Amino acid sequence: MNVICVEHLTRDYGGGKGVFDATFQVSQGEVFGFLGPNGAGKTTTIRHLMGFLRPQAGACTIAGLDCWKDRARIQAQLGYVPGEISFFDDMTGVEYLKFLERYRNLRGSNRKGELLDYFQLEPKGKIKKMSKGMKQKLGLVAALMHDPEMAKLLDSYVELMPEIMAAVGMTAGATSLMGFLCSYLYGFLLLIFPMLFCILRGNGLVAKYVDDSSMVSLMSAPVRRSTIALTQGAVMVSGTLILTVYITALEWFSGEYYFPGQLDLGELLQVNAGLFCLHLCLGGICFFASCLFSETKYSLGVGAGLSILMYVFQMMANMGGKAENAKYFTVFTLFQPEKLAAGESDAVAGALVLLALGIILYGAAVAVFTRKDLHI
Repeated sequence: MNVICVEHLTRDYGGGKGVFDATFQVSQGEVFGFLGPNGAGKTTTIRHLMGFLRPQAGACTIAGLDCWKDRARIQAQLGYVPGEISFFDDMTGVEYLKFLERYRNLRGSNRKGELLDYFQLEPKGKIKKMSKGMKQKLGLVAALMHDPEMAKLLDSYVELMPEIMAAVGMTAGATSLMGFLCSYLYGFLLLIFPMLFCILRGNGLVAKYVDDSSMVSLMSAPVRRSTIALTQGAVMVSGTLILTVYITALEWFSGEYYFPGQLDLGELLQVNAGLFCLHLCLGGICFFASCLFSETKYSLGVGAGLSILMYVFQMMANMGGKAENAKYFTVFTLFQPEKLAAGESDAVAGALVLLALGIILYGAAVAVFTRKDLHI
């Protein structure tokens, strides 16, 4: 499979200078040396491939994309090191690489660390004080630290079904393993399945026992109602915590097995701490409904109904347009995995709000159960 195709490329600067009827192909996985004397047109050809210049005649493509018409898409995926590299000299090497990570949305990528080790480069110093060799190494790390192929398959599904994928929080363009997880797992799977756990477990801890009269045996013991409610609430919270720890461990070990060194544990913990806060809040809603109602049909109706309705609102908001205002009616909006991975303050604040709502709901559930009339 040819990744780079140059067909009869021509650009005439006059005086015999430029590129004239150049044709060549580069296959996937091939190392291709592009050699020639000064003025032969090597840099001009590469500038055409990068989409910096428009061909006067002929064409060039990368991965089937036209290098001029699709230059934005190509530049988002390509690593490029020019002969003369321009840096922000007042930055340190670390600051420069972090700037590029933010610019190219490379959250969670550890490939940078691998490349720094490979090139034996310590980038803490100011760039303007680096030697030419160190600057070249820094340029190579900057060009190679992304991995555009990681989410290519799922991105194709997003392009085929953009509205459906957007509705369930799946977005294309992830360039790191953490970005991939945020794009494809935290918008749907890791919301739906823990939410189902909260709905079923929350109903089963109180309302189910009251409805089938099993609560009689608990109430006949010399135990206060508040103690019963607190114990059942603790079971719910611990179950949510165990589920979150299991998800975290599964993601971490799977990432290390299939993509060693590419998943940032700190960022994963930050995101899953926010995930725990979200499901603590949803669990609080379901547990409150379970303590409020004595029949499972009402407990499930309110607990499951509110949770599912808020997820539907989130789906509507994800689709954009006028429906975007639906985000103000759902707690799912407060969970922002990509921003949590980056440590952004507004995402952290959203997670803390979810945590506070969860604590309030569990406290209210205990209070309601302690004071309600039980017909058992």
